[in-house]
Amino acid sequence: MIAQQVARYLHAHPDASDTVDGIAKWWLSRQRFDDASELVRDALEMLIARGIVEKRTMANGVTLFRRAKAPDRE
Repeated sequence: MIAQQVARYLHAHPDASDTVDGIAKWWLSRQRFDDASELVRDALEMLIARGIVEKRTMANGVTLFRRAKAPDRE
């Protein structure tokens, strides 16, 4: 698992070099963040498709996600 994370980091950053401590602290945390971000993005898209979450893009370009409001009942 660690070897795969280091390999993926090096693939994305081919000129990177660091110490053991630097790799553990910075590379692996960054790789885990990138992996988690991708999983969260996929989960949010699925929840949007199901009507559970809604996406809103602010004027400054930041995208926020929140619980979808229930449709009004007549």
